[in-house]
Amino acid sequence: MKKMRLKSEKGISTPAAIGIVALVMLIMGASLTLVMGERMMVYRQSTTDKAVNVSEAGVNDYIWRLNKDNDYYLNYVHPAEGQDNWLAWGPGEYHLNITPPAGNVPMVTVESTGRVKGPTGAYVTRTITAKIRKRQFTNYIYITDNEMIEGTTTKIWWITGDVVDGPLHTNDNLHTDGQPHFMRAVTMSGTLDSRNGTPVFDQGYKEHADPVDFPATNLQLKTFAEQNGYYYYGETTITLNGTSLNIVNNDTSGRTTGPKGNVSMPANGVIYVDGNAGAKWSANNGDCYVSGNISGLLTIAARNIVYVTGDLRYNSPDNDMLGLVGENYVFVNHYSRTGVDVAPFDIRIDAAIVAVNHSFGFERYDEGSQKGTLTVFGSIAQKYRGPVGTFGAHSTGYHKNYSFDARMEYNCPPHFLEPVNAGFEVISWQETRK
Repeated sequence: MKKMRLKSEKGISTPAAIGIVALVMLIMGASLTLVMGERMMVYRQSTTDKAVNVSEAGVNDYIWRLNKDNDYYLNYVHPAEGQDNWLAWGPGEYHLNITPPAGNVPMVTVESTGRVKGPTGAYVTRTITAKIRKRQFTNYIYITDNEMIEGTTTKIWWITGDVVDGPLHTNDNLHTDGQPHFMRAVTMSGTLDSRNGTPVFDQGYKEHADPVDFPATNLQLKTFAEQNGYYYYGETTITLNGTSLNIVNNDTSGRTTGPKGNVSMPANGVIYVDGNAGAKWSANNGDCYVSGNISGLLTIAARNIVYVTGDLRYNSPDNDMLGLVGENYVFVNHYSRTGVDVAPFDIRIDAAIVAVNHSFGFERYDEGSQKGTLTVFGSIAQKYRGPVGTFGAHSTGYHKNYSFDARMEYNCPPHFLEPVNAGFEVISWQETRK
């Protein structure tokens, strides 16, 4: 019997093979397209990353120049500034737009645009805007150089019930007992020393941070006062009255050049009281006694001690700013010239405070009666933490209520005393397409 063969058997294999080949080629083509697309995306992403890196280089170079010369933005024009000036760096080039400090705000805005040629030959561009401020004492609600009681090896502890609502820094170790509450970032040049519980850090803490170095004197403010401010020699009393001042100074040596009586604010906003560091109420002391309400911007510095004799308040918390700088101490005054206790019950100080070589506190804090609450709105920088009272069977002095003036993260009183290492640092960094 003959084997039967389907009529079209021979002809089916050819189109089937062609279809299979076509399908394979379609899959290969799609795969190739996908691979090429992915490679293009990776290439584009790589180019974008390079453009970001180039723009970062522009910001970093400007910070480097600022830290070599704090007035770089005044004295020089960066090679990448100006209309269509581009500076080559790595795989691309960058252009800078610089906004210098405005008014009394020690902050420079750097806009750096980096560009790199993409896969089609067109530029891929990215822009970073960075706000850069000079490191200041006022950037912190509380800054200390040493966390020991002055002249001893006795540690000072932050304890349960203490609430700190602003940035804090110490050049020492930070000692905590129980659960003190730190609401903003905390930095320490040493390490955390905690006992009897765990402190609460809402924004974390950093150990081994760079120190903020205190200068040896406040004489840089004397220079400003002599040039375009008010300079006094010997014991001086200043009463703030809005935009005017009443100044009492009995110097007869001829060294005082500032006006006396009812006067307007100094042109550059700086008053300096020069003199000795002798016993209180000595006529030749570099001591200043201050109180009142202020409308405006003012820095008051004393070669020895600034005594606060009554409330110091802003008439406008949004616009006014006061600085108090004692080369030795800033004290809430306790006793009059005749030895009478004149410390007010409850006192408020709106100011940025610096005690260069010693402390901010209450004069002879362990004497007399309980005085209510000492309220400070601003910032406090001191070589050593100073006491303001004692608490126990016989309480003396003040309870503390300190709060941070948030404007001082970006601002400070006129020509305010700066740390020795007052370099520039980035406080905000934002990438944008442009």
